[in-house]
Amino acid sequence: MATTVQGRRGWVRAYTSVDVDSCRPSANDRDDAGGRGGYVRGHHLCSGYVVMESTTKPGFLHVRLAMQCTFHAKDAASIKALAAKCQHLAALDLRLRSCRLSSNQPSN
Repeated sequence: MATTVQGRRGWVRAYTSVDVDSCRPSANDRDDAGGRGGYVRGHHLCSGYVVMESTTKPGFLHVRLAMQCTFHAKDAASIKALAAKCQHLAALDLRLRSCRLSSNQPSN
């Protein structure tokens, strides 16, 4: 979704979990009948990215990741999931910088 707030363009990518029969809803659900394969999935209540144009630096964006979720996993798995989100933000930053640099290249 794109919008304008106080003259700045902004974009939102919001998501929430959907129920999938092949994944258990929580780690407390020990019933593995029905071919669930032992998967335990987290639940995103309300998560997403908010991207806004900078007011102080033209051509720059502020990217925020908001996560309200339950991982339903042991601490190590939760930390691994958070680390993956951080890596995704770093990759997004690199991609945006690459696009900005390639669009500023002088043409011959």
